[in-house]
This record gives sequence, structure tokens and C-alpha cells, in this order.
Amino acid sequence: DDISSIEKKLEEHFRSKSESFVMEFRMRAKSDAWVWIEARGKVVERDQEGNPLRMVGTHADITDRIQAAEELHRHRNMLAHILDSVPQSVFWKDLDSVYLGCNKVFAKAVGIDSAEKIVGKTDFDLPWPRQEAEAYRADDREVMEQNRPKRHIIEPLQQADGTRFMIDTTKVPLTDEKG
Repeated sequence: DDISSIEKKLEEHFRSKSESFVMEFRMRAKSDAWVWIEARGKVVERDQEGNPLRMVGTHADITDRIQAAEELHRHRNMLAHILDSVPQSVFWKDLDSVYLGCNKVFAKAVGIDSAEKIVGKTDFDLPWPRQEAEAYRADDREVMEQNRPKRHIIEPLQQADGTRFMIDTTKVPLTDEKG
């Protein structure tokens, strides 16, 4: 199935007069299994009109890398589905209290039409009074400095539509392998 795209890509490469060539494609192995190949090549000799005469290159089996990427993609989709299925607001921030992500419930509450648009924002960018944003950030600092969860923070929350109510928040530090 990939032969025509390989031929097309090579022809484009030769016409472009580019020196380097890189392409990924599938190939059936002797075992009858399909493997992914990364081909890299370089034109090393051309005729007087610039047409390629010789090309050297390598082929590498990248099946493990492709399968790992597909598995990672499946896991990310499942995690996103789980987070967006939870009826509570979920968000995560970096060490400076800058948002790295959230679920759809949180995005809707703060008036953002997609969860991806929270990235890079702070509590001061959201529809909250400054005093409340400062309190949220103070809790963030405490959780990070003590490296301990802070549970049952009863606090006010103002949604994008102006609705206000009290919420029960839990904040937990997310640490890497170094703590």
C-alpha cells in the first residue's frame, strides 16, 4: 500500500534537488509481519542536468517507536476521556501556579470553550475576584512547599457567568521520580 507514496516522495525529492531524504513507511518482513521503516538517504552524485545518479542511505526498523507512540496516544486519549467524564472540576498547574491543563467541567466553569485554552493562564486571568485568586495561589504555594495534600478547602468560587457558590477543594502535589 505504501509503494506509490514512496515513489511519489522519492520523485519529489529528486525534483527538489534537495540533498537529504527521510521517509517512514511500512514493509512486510520475511516473518510476514508488518514493520515500520525509516529510510534516510542522500544524493551523492548527479548528472550535468542535476538528475540523481547515485544515492546512499540507510533503513532502520522503527516499529517499536511507532507502536510506543500509538500506545501513548491511546493512553492520553483514555486519560482525557476519564478526566472529561468526571463531574468535578480538575486542573493542574506548574510550580508558578500557571495552568498546564484542566478537564471540560473546569473549562466551562471559568468560561473557556476548550480545556486547551487554559494552558499558560493564571488564577488572575480567570473570572475570580483578585482576593480569591490570591487565596487560591497561597494554597498552591503551601501544598508545593510542604509537599503534602491540602484537603477540604472550603472556599468561594465564581463561575464565568457570575454565579457564586462554595466548593470543597482538594489540592495535591504531583511529583516526579526525584520528588
